[in-house]
Amino acid sequence: ILLPELFIGDQILIYPGGAYTTAYASNFNGMSIPKTYMVWNKLFIMQPKEFYEQENLSPIIYKYSDVVEVFSSISSLQKIQVLGHPYFGAILVLDDVVQLTEKDEFFYHEMLTHVPLMAHPKPERVLILGGGDGGTLRETLKHNSVKTVTIVEIDHEVVSVAKRFFPKIAEGFDDPRACLVYMDGCKYVEDLENEFDVIIVDGPDPLGPAQNLL
Repeated sequence: ILLPELFIGDQILIYPGGAYTTAYASNFNGMSIPKTYMVWNKLFIMQPKEFYEQENLSPIIYKYSDVVEVFSSISSLQKIQVLGHPYFGAILVLDDVVQLTEKDEFFYHEMLTHVPLMAHPKPERVLILGGGDGGTLRETLKHNSVKTVTIVEIDHEVVSVAKRFFPKIAEGFDDPRACLVYMDGCKYVEDLENEFDVIIVDGPDPLGPAQNLL
């Protein structure tokens, strides 16, 4: 495929097996053609589209323009998508609701994690309910006092997708202090008694598999 006058954007998403880039190709009439998507050494031309997110708890609809779908799967619990966007980078979507973007996920994960950990005099044992993307785990492991972090995630597919498409966010899963458990977080805490210094709930909207976490 001949792509004349190729202009490379400033965002390249690289993961094992492939890469998504915000490259545009312009024809000689100045008309843009779809973005390129490299995966398994094959070139695909993907037509950018609009993605609409319906806010579950209010009558608000968010619109994302110029989006390509990089990955889509349905686990036993929910629909999982990874979208590519020229500004936000990779976007994790569960059941059509955006969970995080590479561009601004730190807003959420830093506030969710550091506020309760700084409020504790010496957090050593931390429990994270949810958090399958790994962002809260990553921030928790920045505290030197932390000795163990248990992550209880109900959907193993979320962790798999995070490791593949969001490796910088999910890097904490490789830390020896991290222990990953796949089960319902509510059932996990039923019989706990003084086993953790800090418990952080990192879940989506209280609907579907996460409705009991609220």
